[in-house]
Amino acid sequence: MRWHATGGRLSRAGSPVIDVARKQCDARGLVVSLVVSLVMGTSFRVGAGASGEAFDMSLLAGVSRFAVMGVVAVALLGGSGGCSKSGPKVGDKVRAPWSHSATMYPGKVTEVYGKLARIDFDDGDHGWAELAKLDPPGTPGSAPSDSCAIKVGAKVKAPWSKTNTLFPGTASEVHGKLVHVNFDDGDKGWAACSEVK
Repeated sequence: MRWHATGGRLSRAGSPVIDVARKQCDARGLVVSLVVSLVMGTSFRVGAGASGEAFDMSLLAGVSRFAVMGVVAVALLGGSGGCSKSGPKVGDKVRAPWSHSATMYPGKVTEVYGKLARIDFDDGDHGWAELAKLDPPGTPGSAPSDSCAIKVGAKVKAPWSKTNTLFPGTASEVHGKLVHVNFDDGDKGWAACSEVK
């Protein structure tokens, strides 16, 4: 019988069995996955998809399982293939939602700012998305201390995507130097406060 813990989900023969962690690098999920693997003498995998790090505990007969657990934990948490609690960083490829659509589009992170990441999408567009809504998801940072003169509820004109044209809408949230705008045509997006009129 082969058990895997992939991205915090234990599975047997590809079927989800138990969610041991909601986030990929949750410490409890990592510990539970290691313990289950050691007790059952089977394989252990952590990570997203095929890029996860895999360890077959059944091949380690005669070696102290506690020593193995220590080596695996160090390799996962300290090595380049290990997890990161902060999630995607500048330069990472991700999938992100666009406007109010639930569809995810590929792109690259060009800036991380508080709870948001600026994404340059593969099709040439760019915009901001919440870290928690990215694939893979990130952990939101603390609220930025930058100030913005725009107030929630204010009627504004803001740029949309890569155009320099200003479109009318209503400010729905302010996050440091950025304001979230519900445009009158139904689109939604973040814009720099300095570019909003």
